[in-house]
Amino acid sequence: KATTVVRPPKAPEIAACKRRVTDLIYAVDPRLIFVAGLLSWKELVPGALRLQDTTLHRAAGKLYTAVIPGRLQPIHYPVMALLGPNDVMKNPSPAPHGPIGITAQAVENAVRYVRYVEKLNGKQKDR
Repeated sequence: KATTVVRPPKAPEIAACKRRVTDLIYAVDPRLIFVAGLLSWKELVPGALRLQDTTLHRAAGKLYTAVIPGRLQPIHYPVMALLGPNDVMKNPSPAPHGPIGITAQAVENAVRYVRYVEKLNGKQKDR
């Protein structure tokens, strides 16, 4: 049986990926960004905003703010953390506090958030 060893990405790899993700965020201009996994959450959400939720299990389904360097000033986007695929695969329990239950709740929270934003935007257009 072959064993796969996964190493954490190195700083230059993270920087290159972050630049590509930033370019995609600029191009798409999303209403909500999902980050799956601890590394992406830590890279997009500043440390001060993560102080209360020290683990990804606590952060999943909550809204944060990604601060993306803009051309003139930083741009703020709403971010919602999800558990990474490894967390779900290691323990595929559908229990409410298991990885699948936590992910399902996060998706429900995201749907509520997007509906709320769409409702606000609809009201702003009527003015």
